[in-house]
Amino acid sequence: MDFEILRCIDLFENLDESELEAISAIMSVQTYPAGHTIFREGEIPEKLYIIQHGSVRITKHIDGAGEELLVVLEKNDYFGEMALIDQAPRSAQAQVIEDLSTLEIDKQQLINLMEWNEKLANKLLWKFSCILSKRLRELHDKLEGLFTITRLY
Repeated sequence: MDFEILRCIDLFENLDESELEAISAIMSVQTYPAGHTIFREGEIPEKLYIIQHGSVRITKHIDGAGEELLVVLEKNDYFGEMALIDQAPRSAQAQVIEDLSTLEIDKQQLINLMEWNEKLANKLLWKFSCILSKRLRELHDKLEGLFTITRLY
């Protein structure tokens, strides 16, 4: 499998050639038609998805408000990465907008690879930490802005 797409994914940017090859070896290619739901909120997560072609919308159900669009993802974006970290149910839904081709990494296969290759595991876990820290800071900024707006009213 061609692993060049992995070089474009921030999650894998600090991996060397042999580590990229190892990740590539556990990936599978899948296709989904427009309108297909890849996973639903509350399901048990098993995979990380990397978009080769097409687009997907990530939504969350908000009680009293309905479905809220979180983000639209396209080529070289990825989603479902939290599945690789914990056992919590999916926190959102992923639905295909435009016919989709993905590279998928199964959680258990990645865990097995990381147990076998400690250096790769350390690099991936460090990168996960950096990404999650960045997202937490962004969420903090959004909440701060929301609190500021609500205090004005």
